[in-house]
Amino acid sequence: AAEALEGVADQEVEVLGADWIRPRWRLARVLVSIQILLFLVHAGALLLDFRFPTPGRWQTWVGLAAVTLGAVLVGWAVGSLGPALSPHPEPRPGTMLVQRGPYAHLRPPIYAGLALAALGTAISIRSWIALTTGVVLAAFLAVKARYEESRLRVSVPGYAAYQRRVPGRMIYVPKAPD
Repeated sequence: AAEALEGVADQEVEVLGADWIRPRWRLARVLVSIQILLFLVHAGALLLDFRFPTPGRWQTWVGLAAVTLGAVLVGWAVGSLGPALSPHPEPRPGTMLVQRGPYAHLRPPIYAGLALAALGTAISIRSWIALTTGVVLAAFLAVKARYEESRLRVSVPGYAAYQRRVPGRMIYVPKAPD
C-alpha cells in the first residue's frame, strides 16, 4: 500500500481516517461557539482597556490601517463566496471550490481579515490586554482554518491542487516565478 501511495502522490490522493466521510457537525458547532466567545472576550478587552487613539502616534495609523485592510478583505471575501458563505468549518454537501477574488491569493481570507482587524484595533488603542486577546483569536482562527481545510480537501474536488497554487494560509505568500 505504501508503494502504491507513492505512485499517486501527485493525483490528490488523501490518507484518511476511519470516519473521514461523516460530517462532524457537533465539532463544527463547538468551533463556531468558541470563535464567538473569543470575539466577545476581545470586544470586552477593547472596552475594558479602551484609550482614544492619539492623533499623530504611529500605533494609531498602523492599527487603523490594519483594521481597514482587514475589513476590506473580509467584505471582499464574503462577496466572493456568495451563497457558499457559512460560519461552519464543515463544508455543506455540494460545496464548490471558490478561487475568485481574494481566494485567488490567500486561504482563507475571511479568517485573515478578522485576525488583522482584531490585532489592528488593539494596536490603534495601544492595549496589551486587547493585543493578547487578538493574538489568541488569530491563533484560534488558524487552527479552525487548518481543520476546515482538512474537510475541504476531502469533500471539494480540486481543493488539494488549489492549496498548492495558493500556498499561504492566512498570510499572503507570493508565487515563486516559474
